Amino acid sequence: MLEVLTTLGLIGFIIYLNYYADLRTEWEKDRDRMAGGLQLLNAGKLPEAFSYFSEQVQQHPRSAVAYLYRGKSYEALGKNEQALADFREAASFDSTIPDVHIALGELHLNQEDYQTAWRDFDKAIFYGQGDYADAFRGRAIANQQLNQPDQARSDFQQAEQIKQMQAEGKKTVQHGRKSFFDKRLGLGIAGVMINAALLLFIIRQTAVIHWPYLWAASTAAAIGFFEPRRGWVLAVFQAAAMWLVYSFFITKPDGSGPRELQLFGLYGAIALTFIGSFIGGVLKRQLAR
Repeated sequence: MLEVLTTLGLIGFIIYLNYYADLRTEWEKDRDRMAGGLQLLNAGKLPEAFSYFSEQVQQHPRSAVAYLYRGKSYEALGKNEQALADFREAASFDSTIPDVHIALGELHLNQEDYQTAWRDFDKAIFYGQGDYADAFRGRAIANQQLNQPDQARSDFQQAEQIKQMQAEGKKTVQHGRKSFFDKRLGLGIAGVMINAALLLFIIRQTAVIHWPYLWAASTAAAIGFFEPRRGWVLAVFQAAAMWLVYSFFITKPDGSGPRELQLFGLYGAIALTFIGSFIGGVLKRQLAR
């Protein structure tokens, strides 16, 4: 029986990690899937690129990336009104893509709508977490036109600094890809360490099994919602902390009944940590679409 449970646990863990293994965002996956069209666009094969992305829009009518690059095709063909409509459509499906706001900003700059362009580039900086040189450069140009020379100078300097850091390999966040280990993940790890201690306290104090299970499931779902891409790391830290502390640092009860109750609580909470974080991550990704 133990061998069967171990095998099932390993299979479940492999499936769990497979879900989290692809750390790309949804729009990055879309962009990579449409690499053929991007090659056409970058090669200047505009009619072919336009046809490609028009087909992608038909096949994936809610894809912000398809609208973004069809808009770029329109813009390259000199059809700015159609391009603007596609960029706005892309933003309506996913307003968190920095490239969409950069495209809108550049188009508004060309139309001499500098206030709107400033807002577009400001959104790109926000959603790109300050890692897009083009966004700072665009906002700098808008600031120049809006008679804000100090802000323009600061933005130009920031854009140049980002380019230099990227050239030197010091900038790990490029075009929507975020550094795996960052302050947010560190805060998450600290949080799950505290939660692991709370779970162990509940496991040791409760006389029924549903309390640690309820707490583990609800907090694990919060883990997945908090970190839909790296929730597996937090789940592993929490599960490992619980097992290590219980196994080596906690005095076990004398009776077999209380000991078995604690073990059921411990391993059940560990399993629910992975299941709950998986569900929370799925929910967050669905809500983000």
